[in-house]
Amino acid sequence: MEIHGMTIDKFSGKTYWQKRHSSIEALKTHVKRYSQRACHLAIYKIETGNSELEFVEHISNFNLGEK
Repeated sequence: MEIHGMTIDKFSGKTYWQKRHSSIEALKTHVKRYSQRACHLAIYKIETGNSELEFVEHISNFNLGEK
C-alpha cells in the first residue's frame, strides 16, 4: 500500500502533492518537517495491485503552530 498526501495552503489555496510514503504516520512526519506553511492535509491511499486513489482522511489546519 502507498500513502499519498496533498497539502493545501490555508491562506492562498496553493496545492502541493507530497512524495508517497508507506504509512500515514510517515506522511504526517514528513509534512510537519518539510512544509513551512499552515495547511490542510488530504490523505489518499493506493492498494497494491490497484491504480486508483482512495480518499482516507482530511485534516484541517494541519501544520498550524506545530513543529
